[in-house]
Amino acid sequence: STTTPTPTPTTTAESAPRLDKDSEETIKSGAGKDRDEDDDEDDDDDDDEEETATDDKESKETGKGGDEVREK
Repeated sequence: STTTPTPTPTTTAESAPRLDKDSEETIKSGAGKDRDEDDDEDDDDDDDEEETATDDKESKETGKGGDEVREK
């Protein structure tokens, strides 16, 4: 049990530098994709929270604001 984790860090450490270069490239090209997805998720999350909050408020007051928020 104790001997198993020992070689793991060594392999990881050796793989790390290689992964680093790959990671950097992946991060660069992945950043856009990741960021986009993240942004979308973030936006969705934010929108959902805001939408629900505004929807509730606006719906009660005007019912128009909710639609506007949704269109956004």
